[in-house]
Amino acid sequence: MSDKRKKIHRFFFPFESGAKSVLMNDPELVHQFCSVLRFKLGEQVMLVHEKNQALASVAKISKKEVLLDVLSVENVASEPLKKIVAYISMFKKEPFEWMLEKLTELGVSEIVPMETARTIRFPWKPLRYRTIIKEAAEQSGRGIIPFLSEPISYKEALKYASKNESNYIFELDVPALKTSKSKTIGYFIGPEGGFDESEINAAEAAGIQTAGLGKLTLRAETAAIVAAFKLLE
Repeated sequence: MSDKRKKIHRFFFPFESGAKSVLMNDPELVHQFCSVLRFKLGEQVMLVHEKNQALASVAKISKKEVLLDVLSVENVASEPLKKIVAYISMFKKEPFEWMLEKLTELGVSEIVPMETARTIRFPWKPLRYRTIIKEAAEQSGRGIIPFLSEPISYKEALKYASKNESNYIFELDVPALKTSKSKTIGYFIGPEGGFDESEINAAEAAGIQTAGLGKLTLRAETAAIVAAFKLLE
């Protein structure tokens, strides 16, 4: 017998923990409710804010605002216990956008783009990238929207990573990564062509562990996703 239950749409929107109702007047979100999804009175949605989620029903709806009645509030149980920070050398635009979506779906908490010796530069569009991440977080049931930083230099990234319990830099022809028990983990993925020797040396000098992802050569976006999956185990 097929499951005919209607999907409950998720939206990141701030709400107070004890609130009985929530008023939305953000034009873009109201347009989505009215004209795109065409919600009717009584239909249910899920609001997400700071790892809490509120089941709510549409009480009033117009082209200017939406009023929701809060039915229940609970913690988001799907959010990973580990905090994973991905330091990614920028590469081609389309694979980079695809990677942002998939890292969000997997459970990465923070994405830090880096400029390295072999970085492929392209016009930086933060609003587009944050929209990709937000929509992926809603679709996958995340409790937070992963943070996307502005691009920083490789040197800055090494310094920034010192706040993590453990850090890894991924290279070819080195022993494969083993499961990490750390709760806050950073990992570094190079561009097409990999890190140059001076960058590897700088990472090792900063106390970052070198690790591998197997014997095959992976594209940068594939390596970023495989590494996140392994670290979240």
